[in-house]
Amino acid sequence: MDDWKPELTDLFERRIKKFRKRHPNEIIAVLHNLDKFMEAVNAGTNPYTLTKHNERKGVYAIDQNGHGSNLRETRLYIYPDIEAKIVYLINIGDKSTQKRRDVPECHKFVEELRRTKENG
Repeated sequence: MDDWKPELTDLFERRIKKFRKRHPNEIIAVLHNLDKFMEAVNAGTNPYTLTKHNERKGVYAIDQNGHGSNLRETRLYIYPDIEAKIVYLINIGDKSTQKRRDVPECHKFVEELRRTKENG
């Protein structure tokens, strides 16, 4: 059985560099939760059941919870592609950018990815 693989998007790579400078503890927390997510999907758990943050259109978010108080609410936006066994790391942000920027950018990424896969 093949393991799931994470795949970083260009947007994620740009955003995490900026976010890491301002919020290093939050990055540690969400990446730890991502590790737990990856372990669970590799053990056979349905990825759609592993996070309480369903951002619609196939986008889910992993947060900073479980790693202490006083952490800024942070979301690591992902798209689990069940057929390819890839977890796309799309974007990262906090609550202040969630609705106006982060989630719409994630929806756009998933729509483009699906369109690309349909057109082969």
